[in-house]
Amino acid sequence: MKIKHDVLQHYRAPDLLARIESALLNAGKSRAEVGIDDLAPADEFHLRGPLATGELIELLEVVPGMHVLDAGSGLGGPARRLAHATGCKVTGIDLSEDYACAGTVLNQWTRLDKQVDFVVGDATDLGRFQANSFDAAWTIHASMNIPDKSRFYSEIARVLKPGARFVAYDVLTTGSQDLHFPVPWASGRSASFLQTTDDMQAVLRLTGFQQFAHRDCTAECIRFLEQAQQQIAQQELPTLGLHLLFGPRFRDMIANLARNFADGRATAAVVTCTNAA
Repeated sequence: MKIKHDVLQHYRAPDLLARIESALLNAGKSRAEVGIDDLAPADEFHLRGPLATGELIELLEVVPGMHVLDAGSGLGGPARRLAHATGCKVTGIDLSEDYACAGTVLNQWTRLDKQVDFVVGDATDLGRFQANSFDAAWTIHASMNIPDKSRFYSEIARVLKPGARFVAYDVLTTGSQDLHFPVPWASGRSASFLQTTDDMQAVLRLTGFQQFAHRDCTAECIRFLEQAQQQIAQQELPTLGLHLLFGPRFRDMIANLARNFADGRATAAVVTCTNAA
C-alpha cells in the first residue's frame, strides 16, 4: 500500500541504534549508565518532549500493575518514562521496524525491558491483542500518519477495558490552508493526514469514547519550537536530537512546523476520554 510505503520511507533509519550509541559515547555515556533522560532528546521527539510526557502521564492516571497500550510508540521514550514513573507495564506498537527494534534495545540499556516491550505492526489492526486487555492507552503524534481515524480509534476502544482512560496528543489542522512540508511526521502530503479538533472528537465519540476533556497547547508548542530554532541558529545542537533521526532535513522540518503554527494552519491539543464499551 502506497501510504504505508511513504510513511515507512519517511521514518527509515536502519542504522539508527548505531547513531544513538555513537552520540552517547561522544557524550561520555556507556550503555551501562544510560538513563531515560539521556535518551530523551532523541526518543521523545514529540512537541515539548519530556515535559509534555510528564503531563500525559498525570492524565493517564495509571498505577503499578496496570498494562498500557502505546499506539504508535516510535523509539519508545514516552513508554519508558511512563513505566519508570508509575511501575506499570507498557506495550507499544509501531509501523516502523527500525524504530521498534531500536526501541527494544533501548529498553535493555535503560533496564526497563521487564516492563516495556514493542511490536512491529499497524495500529489500525490490533488483532494480536484480545478485547478488553489493556487498562489504559495513549497515542502521541501518531494519528497524523493514519488516514483511517475511525479504524484507529475503534481498535483502541476494542482492546481497552470498559471505563479505561485514553489520552491522545496530536497535531491537528485548522482546515484553512495546506501545510508547509517537510514536517517531523511527513516528507510530503502523501504521508500526512491531519484532522480538525471537531472531527477528532466526533470520530472518538462514534468509536466508543466519552467524558471528553480537551486542552489546546498550541501556544506552548510555539514557544518550544522558537527555542529549538534559536538553538539551531546558534549551532547549539544537542548530542542527541532530531538530527540523529532525520539528518540535515530536520532543520526544514522544525522551521516548517513553526510556520504552520504561526500561520494558523495547524494546532496542537491533548484529548482525554474514557472507553464506554
